Amino acid sequence: MGPPPHEVEVAIIGAGLGGLALAAGLHRRGLAAHVFEASSELRKETSTMVGLGPNALAALGDLHPDLPEQIRRRGVVNANAVYSYFPPGRDPVIIERLASETRLHTIRWAQVVPPEFVHCNHAATGYDEIWDEQGMDNGTDVDESATATTAMASSPSAVRPAHRAVVHFRDQPSVTAKLVVGADGVFSPIRAAMYPNDPGPRYLGHMNWNCLIYNPGGNTVAHAHEPGQLCIANNGLLGAELIDPSLFAIVCDAGGGYTFWQVRMRYDEPCFTSQLAQPPPREANGTGAAGAATGGAPNGDSDASGSGGARRGRGGQGVPGSKARVIERLQSAGWHWWLPLVEATPESAIFERALYDRVPLERWASSGRRVVLLGDAAHAMHPMAGQGARSAFEDAHQLTLALEEFWADVPTALERYQKTRIYRHG
Repeated sequence: MGPPPHEVEVAIIGAGLGGLALAAGLHRRGLAAHVFEASSELRKETSTMVGLGPNALAALGDLHPDLPEQIRRRGVVNANAVYSYFPPGRDPVIIERLASETRLHTIRWAQVVPPEFVHCNHAATGYDEIWDEQGMDNGTDVDESATATTAMASSPSAVRPAHRAVVHFRDQPSVTAKLVVGADGVFSPIRAAMYPNDPGPRYLGHMNWNCLIYNPGGNTVAHAHEPGQLCIANNGLLGAELIDPSLFAIVCDAGGGYTFWQVRMRYDEPCFTSQLAQPPPREANGTGAAGAATGGAPNGDSDASGSGGARRGRGGQGVPGSKARVIERLQSAGWHWWLPLVEATPESAIFERALYDRVPLERWASSGRRVVLLGDAAHAMHPMAGQGARSAFEDAHQLTLALEEFWADVPTALERYQKTRIYRHG
């Protein structure tokens, strides 16, 4: 991971699943895509997992033929699912589904891009699109100082395609690219630059804790699950009526000897563990200074400790008190069979976060058609449907196909990509 060149063909902002998958697909087709990641290093190990259905596996296989086999080798097929419902004041409901209904490939992580094309410590702050004579097909003068923000004020179809885009970083030199892809997640700075009046992430009413623990053969926690099994429990009810559960939990085989667990609790506002141990910051007039939009964190930053560092109310890994909080909630619900898993987990491995989505957009491309969104930056959704990572892989696949066909005309490629993917997301 060396310093990036000042000009690249494709600048992908964000080294998450969608960004790395896109880079892998473009490299295979001879396009030098550079990935810029805000964190100081890539996470080779995480506290989460990804469930992939047939749609995602098909997309990954076309991006790079080695990816599905790597996933099958590193992951596991969860062929059996057990759903347990514990509605208040009613008898429990247990539903078991067999392999034909639940085949799901579960993976942890895969390194798919040459390290020299991945640049960490590059936190994007925004971008400009450049119009100049090389990007014109007639002699009309265009203001080269026009930016994404000013350009978005007019109808996208009325704006002439830009020639290049320049992406800016905090404390790092800017980089010029033929195409900039914002794959930078639900709190995307690229989306914020593209749509400065966008309302921002919407809190979905749930706090989430999850972890992967090494549990080969049940040596750490016996009877956590059967091989290839997914177990889900909540205190709501599915059927003729739907009661939104205030407590939801998952445990499953994550492959390679790992067990994944997750506990989700309902809160009207983001409620981070670090904020429970201290009074909220107060302004001079005595009113609370923090709001729900930032997870209760002033100026968009939480001071939660732990290796994850809760930035802008997003939670973090290893937050002190998070393990005890999960144990207390499970005990109060009487779910004692879940306790051994959490008790056996080091607090440093538990990841805490609030769940957010984004308002759907009519367009994912900038007015100059040199910047485009992908994955959660475009369509963050509640994880309950299990489609977040799968949709990001489909985005990467369709954008790769469009660029392969129309690389000489990037604006046309982005229009093709938008029509394909925005229609899919309705």
